[in-house]
Amino acid sequence: MTMAAAKQSTIERANYYGRALNGGRGTVRGSRTVAVNGYVYGSLNHPSTSMSPSRRPSLDRPRNIKEIMKFLDDEKMKQVKLRQQKQKFKSFVAEPMIGRPVIDIPGIGEIEADRLYRHDITKASDLREVFLDLGKEEFIDWLVYLGIPEPNVRECTTAINSWCLRHIRLSQ
Repeated sequence: MTMAAAKQSTIERANYYGRALNGGRGTVRGSRTVAVNGYVYGSLNHPSTSMSPSRRPSLDRPRNIKEIMKFLDDEKMKQVKLRQQKQKFKSFVAEPMIGRPVIDIPGIGEIEADRLYRHDITKASDLREVFLDLGKEEFIDWLVYLGIPEPNVRECTTAINSWCLRHIRLSQ
């Protein structure tokens, strides 16, 4: 196929998509049907511009470069936080608990530590003793009663249970 024939073929496809859109009347003034490298873009009935529910632009997705950069930074921070949580969990379970502050327990941050300090729990070993006294289910209920968020309670309980299984050899 010669270059002229290829251009003609592309123009015919562009005209086809324009006519199909307008009921056979050709392109509408202001509508942009563009043919690039043998492909036709811009008509509403072309697959590349389909607006099916699955392809509609979402309102919660970033729309400009500033929003895209913020989105990427947020995702990077989430990944860093996950790595830190994993590292905190691994180091907590691997090391002895004697003398460690309660904030070293995964799931316990500054706010949660303040709530535990009000109940005279300052060391990780103090919280472990409460866990061993109450049992897993009552311990979870007690932490929720103190106002610690549910995801933090799960993380804390999992960490203390894993520590106990590794160091005390509790039965499951």
